[in-house]
Parts: sequence; C-alpha cells; structure tokens
Amino acid sequence: MADPRWLIAVMARIGNAFTHGQAISNQQLSQELGLPIRAAVQMGGQLEKAGLLHQVQRGDDQTLGYTLAKSPDRILIAGLLALGGPLPSASRGSSSEFEQVLLERLALAQREEAGDQTLATLIQEV
Repeated sequence: MADPRWLIAVMARIGNAFTHGQAISNQQLSQELGLPIRAAVQMGGQLEKAGLLHQVQRGDDQTLGYTLAKSPDRILIAGLLALGGPLPSASRGSSSEFEQVLLERLALAQREEAGDQTLATLIQEV
C-alpha cells in the first residue's frame, strides 16, 4: 500500500488535469511528482481499483492516462488518507507496539482533521 500522502498528491495532480479536460499518464505522474515509475503505476492501480480513477486513451498520442472516476467534490481527503497504508515507520526493522499505536493515532488525527474537505477544495488552492 502507498503512503497516503502520496495518494493525495497523485489525486491532486490527476484532479487538476481533470478540471482542464486532460488525462495524465503514469510517465507524467512520475516526472511531475518525482516518483519512480513503478510507484506511479502501483498508486494509479490502487486508486483505480478503489473506483476513484479510470484509464482512458489520451487524444494527443493515444497512450493511456488516468482521469477521475468521480467529480472532485465527491472525493473526500479523509477517504484518501484511509485508503493508503500506515504511515511509514522511522525504524528500519519491525516497529515497537508503542510506535504502531502512535502512528495509528496520528493517522486517525489526520483523517479527523481532513473532515469533509474534498479533492475539489484541495486543487482549487493549487
């Protein structure tokens, strides 16, 4: 599973393109967000499987690209945070129970803070 913060960044970029009638390829996501292509492919697939994205054929070069499956005002940031995996651990090995509980509480606080904020409000500010 992807870091939820990266899922938000990917969705914001795709949402911005959506508002301009464009689709974004994995290659573009990789280049524009500084992600490894493998990560862009994995996150795009995860978001598509969750019903948030569709792959469409782009008009410019006939490659596939992602576009939103829903209006940006119907995609909750809290939902994207919940879709991602746990926040990354600071330790390289297995994390302690204390660290796990702390990271779970932090993730819950992030979702609560996001409240009813949608992708539309997020991309509107960019």
